[in-house]
Amino acid sequence: GFFTAQPFLGQALSFMVLYVWSRKNPDAMTSVFGVQFQAFYLPWALIALNVLIGNPIFMSILGVIAGHIYYFLHYIAPDSMGVDPIKTP
Repeated sequence: GFFTAQPFLGQALSFMVLYVWSRKNPDAMTSVFGVQFQAFYLPWALIALNVLIGNPIFMSILGVIAGHIYYFLHYIAPDSMGVDPIKTP
């Protein structure tokens, strides 16, 4: 990536998609290693798991931020402000 000096942004993309899915399906039940919780908490649970096993979390957090921006611009802004900044054809 240009801003992050990381050659591969796949983890950020995965967390972005995961975050958007978890916001669209907040009440779905998910499980990580047998621990069940609502899908709304899944990105944060995986980030906590990364912290526990000692992996860097920068790319995960970057993906959540990108997912939040996308979710806001695509789902929240058109309804609340009447503006559709990323309208698809």
